[in-house]
Amino acid sequence: MLTVNKVKDTLSVKWETPKRSRDVIRGRYLYPPTIFPPFTSAYIRFLKAASLAQGLRLTANEISRFATDSDYQIAGDGWLNALATSGDPATPTAAALFKPLRDLLDFAQLCTKSLVEGRKKPCFYLLATLTKTFCAKPLRAN
Repeated sequence: MLTVNKVKDTLSVKWETPKRSRDVIRGRYLYPPTIFPPFTSAYIRFLKAASLAQGLRLTANEISRFATDSDYQIAGDGWLNALATSGDPATPTAAALFKPLRDLLDFAQLCTKSLVEGRKKPCFYLLATLTKTFCAKPLRAN
């Protein structure tokens, strides 16, 4: 175990073995290689969600609402987890992603029209009103 206290600027850790002289521990040795692919996938999905939110001018609450809605689950998981992190998604996954992405675009369009018309309420409240009015299933609060 290594305990470090009161470091202000830089910490350098070195190791030594009977066959190697004292050397700085390289970054690639600090973490097991098995954690990088899951982290990379999660990070890419986060970037895709952030890009969607920014491009469609949605708030974190609004994108979260769509990401966690059970109506948009794919294979029992949130649709953002179905986004491909490399290459193209499988055909059934691509087809399943159509509904959440279409609805997200429709919602963003409603928000844009709402802002153009000078309404001050956030789009999340608009979504809540529309859901209460037109859907049998009530909106869950995030």
